[in-house]
Amino acid sequence: MQPFSQHAPEDCAAASGPLPTVDRRWLLGMMAAYALLLLAFYPPIYTSIDEASAFSMAYVLRHGTIYPSHVRMFHDAEFFAGLSPSGPHGRVYRFPIGFPLLLAGLSWAGWRTFFLVNPLLHLTATWCFARILPLCRIPPRYAVLYLLLPSFVLFTRTLFSDAFAASLTTIGLYFLVCRRMPLATGLCLGLALTARSASVFVTLILLAAALGADWRRGDVPLWRGQAARIALGLAPFVLLNLVYNFYALGSPLTSAYNVQALSWQGLKQSGGIYALSLLLVYPALLLAPWLYRGPLWKEGLAATTLVFLVAAAYNESTYGNNFLQTLLSTPRQVLPVMPFYLLAYCGLAARLPWPAGRRRTVLEGLAAAALLLTAAIVSERHQAYLQSLRVLSAQISHALPPGSTVYANKDAYKLHQPIWDARPYRMLPVVSEAQCAADLKRGPVYAVLYVRSRGFAGEDELNAGVLRDLRARFLLQPASVSGAAQVQCYRVLGTTPRH
Repeated sequence: MQPFSQHAPEDCAAASGPLPTVDRRWLLGMMAAYALLLLAFYPPIYTSIDEASAFSMAYVLRHGTIYPSHVRMFHDAEFFAGLSPSGPHGRVYRFPIGFPLLLAGLSWAGWRTFFLVNPLLHLTATWCFARILPLCRIPPRYAVLYLLLPSFVLFTRTLFSDAFAASLTTIGLYFLVCRRMPLATGLCLGLALTARSASVFVTLILLAAALGADWRRGDVPLWRGQAARIALGLAPFVLLNLVYNFYALGSPLTSAYNVQALSWQGLKQSGGIYALSLLLVYPALLLAPWLYRGPLWKEGLAATTLVFLVAAAYNESTYGNNFLQTLLSTPRQVLPVMPFYLLAYCGLAARLPWPAGRRRTVLEGLAAAALLLTAAIVSERHQAYLQSLRVLSAQISHALPPGSTVYANKDAYKLHQPIWDARPYRMLPVVSEAQCAADLKRGPVYAVLYVRSRGFAGEDELNAGVLRDLRARFLLQPASVSGAAQVQCYRVLGTTPRH
């Protein structure tokens, strides 16, 4: 098979034609089942502080500003930092602005529509993936492996931008290899760049491959080739990132990620869990890019290897409350290159010595049923957790008097959004004594700590440290949140006398 950029026009025409009837019906049926699962278990809230921050920034952008303090939102430096060079307006969002910007646009239709973004893009990407597969001599029905990858099922139910970037990468590849529309590819990759920084690796690798193909072909000037048109599509989004980085971080070329945090120690600590999760989420998925030889294999091997090493060296692992949660959660950091993993995996799966005829159909049906059952279990378990968070958020909101200011630890803070609770929240432990005195002049102040019964490693020590700091600096009176045993609540009466 030739590299993607050297496919004959008739190959591209075949890939852009109608899918075989059986494969099309099979795939549409599975996509409908995925959509029904989403509707049956539609998310009532997000999961993590990462999503809460993107949600918050969408609220800020909707109000015509990039400064949360302008709409009485106060964040710590983990997700919000830096000062505008034009003046000290307060903290701004540290990460790529594209995803919150999209959510801000959707907010006019109601915040619950936020949870449609990733699923709808995932369905679109699945269809595009199915159109790419014939170029690799793979039956389009194997796109079910893309649709129902358990990690995709989980993260398309969230507001994480990783799944968003993965879908845009897949759609961009479709425009490049099936439709010969590199400008559209550039637009997709550019939008992915404004949502997830890891997309820069995919973008640079595809640009380099396109430039190499243009150079080898030599029938058109480089400035009119595929690479140039991809770059043209990228340009407005790169400019958006540069301008926003200038305001958020003080330099257009500064990243919110600390490059100095990359380390051999981090690779040793996280590399194992990454490898294990990618070996088990689908059997031997990790090895697929190394074994596959077909269209996009060089680009896929380069992208998957580079992102795996960078994510692990950055110690960017995502742990759950148990082994199965960790197994599904850890691939989040490599989702932007998951299309390459799955293309290679489908290519290898299609070449297995499957039995012919009805027996093959039965085996494929059983595999699809197992994937659907897994998707249903993942959706139901995730939904149960989200429902508990939504109830807890309402309990905290109802327990505290109107007009109060709330100081919250990270897990309690993520449950708050001005859309459903207008009280100002500040994240502990960064509240100063002077700030507390000012807040007490405006009304009652409460401190709320949500301590999960099965938190991640180190959370108990972190929450204990927050509570020690709170007691050392402020006068506290125990309070309670009815029905929420995992919440510690205190009324803040003032600051402790200095000795």
